[in-house]
Amino acid sequence: MKAPKRCPHCHATVSALPSIEPIEHLQEDILDNVYRVVCYRHEAAKCDACGRHVQQPGKGEVLGSRVGPELRSIAAWLRNVIGITYRKVPQVIEELYSVTFTPAALIGFETMLAEKAEQIVEDIRKKLASSDGAVHADETYWTTDGARSYFSVHGDEKFIHFQYDTTRAGQVSRDILGDDFTGTLVTDCYSGYFASAAGAKQKCLAHVARKAKDWQRLVEPWSIDFQYFSDIGRFVNHACRFCRNRSAGKISHRKLKKEVAWLREELQRLLTCDAAEDKAIKL
Repeated sequence: MKAPKRCPHCHATVSALPSIEPIEHLQEDILDNVYRVVCYRHEAAKCDACGRHVQQPGKGEVLGSRVGPELRSIAAWLRNVIGITYRKVPQVIEELYSVTFTPAALIGFETMLAEKAEQIVEDIRKKLASSDGAVHADETYWTTDGARSYFSVHGDEKFIHFQYDTTRAGQVSRDILGDDFTGTLVTDCYSGYFASAAGAKQKCLAHVARKAKDWQRLVEPWSIDFQYFSDIGRFVNHACRFCRNRSAGKISHRKLKKEVAWLREELQRLLTCDAAEDKAIKL
């Protein structure tokens, strides 16, 4: 491989050193599902400014690494998609391809992958924050070294953004979407989202229907609250069916107007009708 024209560290010019023998780098990888060892030969070169010896990576080469990118991606897939432990992934790779590396090396693979993904992640965050459509948000528990932590997710039909944090506070979501978010924020009923800026806010209908079904068991049958919970379930089913049919183009313009009118009227009725139990009033 020829020496780079610019230093990757300080971007100054680079001078080749023809008096020094080319530097060889052996890299193990899986190419076309076959184990191969590739020898890369690099022209010796030195940066004119910072004095570092620099190299230009070849096709499919990870400079300074014995394990190539294809094998790294297989290891990361086994760990993060299949869910195999850090200790067992190297064992699987060794038995399949006779390549050895340590669990610590796998953590290093993931660290490098995360660093390279930072710009992509930030770009996805900016796209979601500038969206004028629906962005869904949620969070889930995670345990790190015995301490409680959280993963927050924000996404639409095109992009998904994950944020790891040690707090569940709504400020995490506000930092991701910003104070100028004009789209529709779709969430569950967690109060942390109440202070989020948004052009509109929508509660996830699946959560609403689930709450109605669970709380219906706690009230007397045929009471106004029992009927109220039934009406909510019927409204959610109707709304979801309408959305699916509209997306599939199965609703005429005339029927669409009629359906929208019914949904709005029924929603207004559900918001203003009588309820006795605290849970029905809360919902």
